[in-house]
Amino acid sequence: MDQAGADPNGGADGIKALPLAGCSGVIQVIKPLVEAGADPNVTDMGGSKPIEVAAVIGNRSGVEVLIPVTSPIPSCVGWSINGIMKQANSKKFKKKMNRKAMEYFLEATSRGTSAFQRKEYWLAVYWYSKQWVT
Repeated sequence: MDQAGADPNGGADGIKALPLAGCSGVIQVIKPLVEAGADPNVTDMGGSKPIEVAAVIGNRSGVEVLIPVTSPIPSCVGWSINGIMKQANSKKFKKKMNRKAMEYFLEATSRGTSAFQRKEYWLAVYWYSKQWVT
């Protein structure tokens, strides 16, 4: 919790603030979240840490802020800013991200269809809307 009582890890429906900030690329959001105690090792719905998310979009400044507070990722051969940037932009990593996104999409679709068949339309809408959140 920060001084105002807000949870820097907070997020709705499983979406955490720091991975979302990493995805936005806005360093002015990433740095205060880290300073407020946001967990840099939390993963997004696709299983990626905020540092990986920042690296994928080319946010080198975000990677620089996150590297000292993030636990090393075993699959990352070079635990350095350049190493993370290189890995996140490799074909292998992008393939992994696409696979995770597809798995999440299929799970959300299945849950939405199931809810629709049970005539729980509000829940169906919820899950169908989650198809696009990765």
